Amino acid sequence: MWENPAADGDRHRPSWAAGVILAAGASRRMGGYPKATVRIGPEVSLVRVSRLAREAELDPVIVVLGPHAEASRPHLREASVTVVENPLWTDGRTGSLQTGLDRLDPEQSVVVWPIDHPFVRAETVLELGHVAARDALALWVIPTFEGRGGHPVILRPPVLELVRQMGRSEPLRNLMAHYGPQVRRVAVDDPGVVATVDSWPEYDRNLAAWQAREPREEQRWTGG
Repeated sequence: MWENPAADGDRHRPSWAAGVILAAGASRRMGGYPKATVRIGPEVSLVRVSRLAREAELDPVIVVLGPHAEASRPHLREASVTVVENPLWTDGRTGSLQTGLDRLDPEQSVVVWPIDHPFVRAETVLELGHVAARDALALWVIPTFEGRGGHPVILRPPVLELVRQMGRSEPLRNLMAHYGPQVRRVAVDDPGVVATVDSWPEYDRNLAAWQAREPREEQRWTGG
């Protein structure tokens, strides 16, 4: 069942979606340094994305870890998330998503949030949820910025049923042609949906852009 994002102050409505944070990669383009532990302001990216997922009213939030689980787990001691490890992380991202989906109700919609997209605003995720709630045909919702597709994405139960049946190493995009117009692309005013930390140059460039773009968030933590 699809629920509209909860109204402010209404604490008793069901969550509009669960969240699955994918942090089970090897970070090879960063020399093996875990993307989950790069710093975004005063937080590491895994703590930041977990916090934003909760601010976007996702519940439950599942974090899927892989080879860097030992380095990542300590950062989540106070986070309201469920941590699971994917022992078959070398199979790829789809297998990690399936590991997270195993902990969720099959009737629940899911926001899939790769850890290499830590600059997204919580408000953007809620905006995507509101768009999807008004469009009964939208089974797969993708944010775009300046024409480029990004993350996180929303997958509704009919899509997730097929995701659970995919090969663990099969790219998720292989399903997109099956849904055609039911893949809804939503233009958002948030560069964070396409800003990644896939490599050190990308991290440096996108962190500097985020600091310039979101000075209020920096001040929130520094007391400025």
